[in-house]
Amino acid sequence: AANVQRVAGVLEQNKADLGGFLATERGREVPNYLGQLGAALAGEIGELLTEVDAIAAHVGHIRSIVSAQQTHARRGGAIESVDVGELLDSAVAVHMTELAGVEIRRDYEPLEPAMLDRHKLLQVFGNLLSNARHALREVPERERRLKLRLRRVDATRVGVDFEDSGVGISADSMKRLFQFGFTTKKDGHGFGLHTCAILAKELGGELHAFSDGAGKGARFELVFEAAANEARKQA
Repeated sequence: AANVQRVAGVLEQNKADLGGFLATERGREVPNYLGQLGAALAGEIGELLTEVDAIAAHVGHIRSIVSAQQTHARRGGAIESVDVGELLDSAVAVHMTELAGVEIRRDYEPLEPAMLDRHKLLQVFGNLLSNARHALREVPERERRLKLRLRRVDATRVGVDFEDSGVGISADSMKRLFQFGFTTKKDGHGFGLHTCAILAKELGGELHAFSDGAGKGARFELVFEAAANEARKQA
């Protein structure tokens, strides 16, 4: 804007004989300068539009995170209709945001809503995604992949697979993975997977872990009943 004002000032100073001024050496530089200035301004506008688009995308992302956190805040203990895919996506929005460069692949089979305790299922999703985030943090960004698979196991059960390309699980750790207090994290407490296994049983299912060893990623397979029975409603 300051450059435009300077050019306008020069032209204003020479408006009495503008044609003569443009014929001078200095005046002949004006059209070329204006062309360069126009290109620079167009570039700046393009950058600003790109930044505005990025801000809009981030605001949308923040909105999804807030929505997911509100889902987390709902009181547990009640059996309700749950869209498992939607609940899984909300957990991903919360737990995978802080780690950059993760390629997330989704393979969701269309399923009817499940009747279960949303809070318990969300707890399991959150713990498994948190573990995947920690496992992926230790590998180069270009190798960070997380595959989520939602499927029907049989007439009454649903399965959700969490497969990451992270640091993997050693054979020794695999034996103790679901034991209370066992952890491979420096700041871990060893409650997460133990709690997940208990919650999976409360949801009428089970949780299994698979890994070919250290450095070869891991897969967790959660299976649960799509409709809570009366015994679990009272639990």
